Order: sequence, then C-alpha cells, then structure tokens
Amino acid sequence: MIKKLQYLLMALSISSTFALTSCSEDEEDHVVVCPNNGMATTLGTVGDTISGSVILYGSTSLGSANLYSVGFEYSTDKNMKEGVIALTSQDFDGKDFTVVIANPQANTAYYYRARVRMNALEEFVGKTRVLYTDSVCRLDSVKTAAANADLKVKNTDGTHVYLDGGDGANENMNVETNESGSTVTRLEMPRIDTRYDYICHTLSNGDVNYTVLYDKEKMHAVWSAYTYDSKNSQKNWSSRTDAWRGEPFYDNDRDHQLGTSGFGSGYDRGHIVGSAERYFSKEANEQTFYMSNMSPMISAFNQKYWGVVEDRARDEWGRGTVTKNGGVLYIVKGGTINEGNILGYRTLYTTNGKVVSVAIPKYYWMACLYIDKSGNARSIGFWMEHKDYKDTSDSFLNSLAKNSACSIDELEERTGLDFFCNLRDDDEDIIESSLSPSSWGL
Repeated sequence: MIKKLQYLLMALSISSTFALTSCSEDEEDHVVVCPNNGMATTLGTVGDTISGSVILYGSTSLGSANLYSVGFEYSTDKNMKEGVIALTSQDFDGKDFTVVIANPQANTAYYYRARVRMNALEEFVGKTRVLYTDSVCRLDSVKTAAANADLKVKNTDGTHVYLDGGDGANENMNVETNESGSTVTRLEMPRIDTRYDYICHTLSNGDVNYTVLYDKEKMHAVWSAYTYDSKNSQKNWSSRTDAWRGEPFYDNDRDHQLGTSGFGSGYDRGHIVGSAERYFSKEANEQTFYMSNMSPMISAFNQKYWGVVEDRARDEWGRGTVTKNGGVLYIVKGGTINEGNILGYRTLYTTNGKVVSVAIPKYYWMACLYIDKSGNARSIGFWMEHKDYKDTSDSFLNSLAKNSACSIDELEERTGLDFFCNLRDDDEDIIESSLSPSSWGL
C-alpha cells in the first residue's frame, strides 16, 4: 500500500498553464490527488493535444508503486457517469503525458478530468473541468472559462448578467420567499438553510449593509455576508461607534437575544463583520455591534492572527482593489459551530435574563469572490484554527495567511456550506475550484 504520497495531476490545454484545482484523499492509503491551479494563456482546438504531468511529493521516484496508467477521461455528461471515454497516454515518461480528444462535435460541452491508476483497484481522479466548442469545433473563448479562471461576467453592485449566452442553469440558487425577500439572490449569499434565521441588516437609505444566518440553538451566526463596492468601500466615518446592542431581529424574542456583556476572561467579543469594515457611515458601523455579529474569540487570535487575512480583505482587496479597479468584492465569514468543530461553550445572559450557552468555534473561515468592472472573476478561501499561535513575527504571520488559503471548493467541504450559490452552475464550478494565491498578493 502507498503511504503518505501526493500526486499532482495537471490537465493542460495546449500551450497553456491552466490546471485542475481540487483535492481528493483516500483516508486509508493517505494518497492525495491534488491538482494545481493556474490560468490559460492560449486556447487551441478540442482536437489539439491535452497535456498533463504527474509530480510525486515526498519521494524522488515512484518506488515500488505499480503505476498502471495515466491519462484523461471525458464525457458530455456533467456528472461523468454516462458515456465516459477513457484516454490512456501512450507517451508517459514518468512525469509528462498527452492525449487527444478526437472528432469533437460542434457546439458541445465536454467534461474531462485527469486520471491516475496505481493498480487494478486504486484509481485517483482530479477535478472535473469543462471545455466548450463553437460551430466549427474550436474552443469557444467566451464560454470556455475552464481554460481561464477569469470568467467574463457583467457586474453592477450585486447584480450580474452573463455575457456568454449560456442557458443560465442554476440548480442550487437561492429562491426568493416572502420571509427572505429578494436579497437572498445577491451574489455574496451562500445557500440558505431554512433551519436557521435569515437576518438582513439594511441602512435607512435601503442599502444592504450585511446579512446573517443565525443558529438560535448555538446562539451564534452560521455565517455573515457582505460586499465592498464603489459606495460602501468609502470611509465616511472615522472611528468605531461601540454601539453595542442585542440583535434587533429578536426584539420580540428575547430568549434568543444575547445581552451585550462579554464572553468572559480570555475571550473577546470578536466581530464577524468587522467594525473597521463598515466605515461607509455611522449607521453602517453601528450595525456591526449587534450581538448576532459577535463570536467568542480567544483574545490573542482576534487581535493578532485572524487579522492577517481580515486586514488584507478589508484594506488591500476591499478598499484598495475595488477603489482602484472597480467591481465588487463579495465576502462570507464565520466560525465552525457544527458538532466536532466546537471548542466548547461560553455562558451568557439574554436581554431578558435567561442563561444560554454560546458555541466557541474551533476554526474561523472566510470566502472571497472578486468580480472586476470588466467581469473578470477570481475567488479564494481561508481556514484558520482558533488558537494562540504564540508567534507574532512578520514571517510567521505571512506564512499563516498563505498557508490558510484554500479554494472555495475545499472550504465548502470543510464547512458543509454552499458558497456563491447564485452564480450560474457552470461558472460556479469553475470559479470555486480555482485557486491562485499570488493573484491575491499571497
């Protein structure tokens, strides 16, 4: 059996640097298929050679591993269950290999993924990607975001229109209800779980400030979502208001309205949507002090470590990039409150004096999607253990930020949440599987 080996499968269109971007792991053998990420620089025809490579981590050779075959498999079935054609490379040299998809059909979507077979029983595959052909069987450079993670989407402060003429299929999008209203269809919204309370905080002018999905059992937000656009990224207010208040949504349900006292020694009332992230107006800042937006964070973690990604999201990508390049940055943040990912509970009182327990997350996470004014899209996720790391050196903090980065697909696996579900399905698949830390300055 293979122990602690990692394979990197790169599925490349000809003359490109694009690669698959997801991980799958066999828990028994500890073999990880973890394709790398990137973006294409050129496009060929579907009939051109698709090349790939296998890179072995932790060893300089395949050793005793019985590598049966490498190659790709493809189908017109998005789920890769019907009509799958396997292509085995004939020129594998221990690292690189190539295959050709022959006789492509016009105006067709081809789904494909890299594949490695270690022996008769063990086979590992990468993330399924998609290529589109046009009327003359060449790759459609508008629709084929599979070869370019920078998807073309027209964006205007939370609304979006697809430019590629696709069918707009979206099986997992949020559906507007009388209770939720139309805000659930905004791009920053994860999939709404109706077991929890959906809370939308709007300003007096009607603008959405941020939204919360709240778990009344754990007395903690499942997530909070918000944006940076040309308007709310402005700094028209200069300081925190400290306007601590119980969640107004529960003014008539005070059994679930947390009081404003702290979480006890060693823990901060940690903002999920930060106070400094909402300096557009005094009112916007005041709303960040609602207790539904507070999480019991270990003080050192809140003040030193979580800020290495929060500060970047706020200053570099939110205010910096949006102000300079336009577009919108969509953010979802939270802490893990599902069983098995909780450090414990802190005792707090509600506004009517009821004693309740507030979950302490074991991990904190963030999902970011940026779409610039030209419609180019990119995403990144972060996953960080909730603890005092005992090292505040610049080198450690920089490494912590970079090592915490992951794709949105990976973040969804860890949290069980469905982020950016209001993107069209094909686009969502591509954006969420892509990861390029360098494009975010990491």
